[in-house]
Amino acid sequence: MDKYFGQKISILEELLPENKFVRIHRSFIVGLTKIDSFYSYSIEVAGHELPIGRNYKQDVQKKLKAERLQID
Repeated sequence: MDKYFGQKISILEELLPENKFVRIHRSFIVGLTKIDSFYSYSIEVAGHELPIGRNYKQDVQKKLKAERLQID
């Protein structure tokens, strides 16, 4: 999925629904329902391991916990 939006990722982040997407790294935003596995410093999406930036780790954990509670 190589798409160029011509904008900063922070602008895209603001446009996406906060309860459905999470920024995991300065270069990555992912849909919460697309996350297959979660590890301490990375997540897996469609067979690809993506790093979780240290500045985003706490928010990622919080959102994944909230998403899991909604599914259970």
